[in-house]
Amino acid sequence: FKCCPITVEGFAFMWAGARTNYGFTKGKVAFETKILEQLNVNHLPAEETSRHVVRVGVSTDSNTMQLGEEKFSYGYGGTGKSSQECKFEDYGQTFGSGDVIGTYIDFESDPIEISFSKNGEDLGKCFEVETASLEGKALFPHILSKNCEFECNMGQREEPWFPLKEGYVFANDVPEADRTRGSLPPAKKEDCEVVMMCGLPGAGKTVWATKYAAEHPEKKVNVL
Repeated sequence: FKCCPITVEGFAFMWAGARTNYGFTKGKVAFETKILEQLNVNHLPAEETSRHVVRVGVSTDSNTMQLGEEKFSYGYGGTGKSSQECKFEDYGQTFGSGDVIGTYIDFESDPIEISFSKNGEDLGKCFEVETASLEGKALFPHILSKNCEFECNMGQREEPWFPLKEGYVFANDVPEADRTRGSLPPAKKEDCEVVMMCGLPGAGKTVWATKYAAEHPEKKVNVL
């Protein structure tokens, strides 16, 4: 499937995240992400230098869409950095339009090992996650994009872009009984909720919104 973030006006300053409906707790699971077009954002000011970036990885169902910025949220970005809890470290290589990034989660290892590849080249271990620390939570494939169109291969393609590392299977090939279903969306539009904050700078809008999101985790509020 392909995804394309909104880039009109101020949305071009923002990251857009997507996470799969199913997560995993066992086996050796993989998926591929191909970076497609760098979308036109010429309306951004010259001082905005970080215009086109993609971050790939995994997170739990309880994490926000900001991959790599919280505990149990693990990302590898096009700037050649790994990220977890907003801690950025050098890893692998930079990547961009035309590149294919493979994400590998080895639940058979203890601690769990998360690694990546670029265009079929194994970049080695990136993260280790203590199995007990997850407390049974599943890890879900997750992509975060800033002004880049991308395509994911969970195994639905007839052929992968690059062969998987030995012993790994695509997410789609894991039996449904061995997957973990993520949170279901609202059943109808009337159940959705939008809160628009209005007020002067420094009035406490962000504080209120952050507190509201934390107090209602079941709503999975996305703060823009």
